Amino acid sequence: MIDKSNFFGICEVFEGATDAGTKPEQTVELAAALGCKSMRLWMHHTDLMRLNAKGEPVFLPQKLKMYKDAVARLTGAGIRHLTGMNHNYLYPPAFTAEYGNVPFNVIPFPNGEHYAPFLRLLETASEMLAREFPDVKNWEPGNEVNLDRFIAKPGYPEKDAPPEGRGSAAITYTDDEKAGIAVDLTFYAARGIRRANPAARIALPSPAGGPECTAGFIDLVYRKIESGAFPRHGAPERSPRAYFDVLTYHPYNFDGQFWRLEEEFYNRVQSVAAAHGNADIPVFITEYGYYDDDLVKFGLNPRESDIRQAAYLVGDFDALKKLKCVETVHYFRLYDWLEGPGMEKTFGLFTSPAHGAGIVPKAKGLALYKYFKGADADIRPLYRFARIDVQGDQKFLNGK
Repeated sequence: MIDKSNFFGICEVFEGATDAGTKPEQTVELAAALGCKSMRLWMHHTDLMRLNAKGEPVFLPQKLKMYKDAVARLTGAGIRHLTGMNHNYLYPPAFTAEYGNVPFNVIPFPNGEHYAPFLRLLETASEMLAREFPDVKNWEPGNEVNLDRFIAKPGYPEKDAPPEGRGSAAITYTDDEKAGIAVDLTFYAARGIRRANPAARIALPSPAGGPECTAGFIDLVYRKIESGAFPRHGAPERSPRAYFDVLTYHPYNFDGQFWRLEEEFYNRVQSVAAAHGNADIPVFITEYGYYDDDLVKFGLNPRESDIRQAAYLVGDFDALKKLKCVETVHYFRLYDWLEGPGMEKTFGLFTSPAHGAGIVPKAKGLALYKYFKGADADIRPLYRFARIDVQGDQKFLNGK
């Protein structure tokens, strides 16, 4: 039986890739105010660690404290279903920048001399994190692992990269190669994590794309495991449980028909799992959401788009709650950005902390709040970090 008590979750980073002014304590307070019970945490090895003179990972004390404080705030606020995700890897000292231009997502050649030391380093760093963060009971050792830029081949360009799936064999791994790498990443991270916390669960890093693409990649992963050729540089392990306990995927769909597509995602993925003896495996949807700028092409302005997409969310969550094996859904993301890459700027449930009005709930944020808290729920807690004061409304919003 899947426990759905932590169903509503959120994605947001505590540092990096966000506008200035973001504070972890604000992120925690707003996620708790929304009613979130779970959160996907970016816990990149490169953010928390460095290699010492011996080539061993060591924590950066200030970063370790920051993340520990943030996790303590989350659990104290009742957000206890935590998934730590890393896709920025540490590398053996001999693996240098000459091997590629994409920092932290490059994977050494599996048949090369640096691959085994890379995997051992991943295992050690994963164990260290799991030991320091016992309250993080779920770990996802990668992100969108069927995409060229997240399992980047040495030589893959950081800028002016070819469209996804159209790169030459000289600069991109094939799906088959990516599946094998995902299997190795998951096994070695899992071995380190379980050594530190035997109760922890490992999530197979999410693929991205449509239902057929997602299910097809997960099928490739299972076939690699069953082949007996994995993990590389270790004794063969044919049991999926040696690698992962949870499946994940990112079922993005922006046309308001998500509820239909989600059934296809779910049915295809669960059918693949069942065919490989893994029926009823739990599923985390570790990213899903809408971006305001999408509907601009149809003549709506971003505010109108936000309102339209807020209406989509109600049907989406009605459908998601019915899916038996879906344990948690992490909405991507808490805040808008004023700066940032492409579409990622307008996914937020709230305005950016750098916005002139401060952090204010958008239509999507209000829709999810009322969906989970009730139509009559007091919305004032969502304005606690607003910077507006019209006719004394700051006192009203603060409940004073």
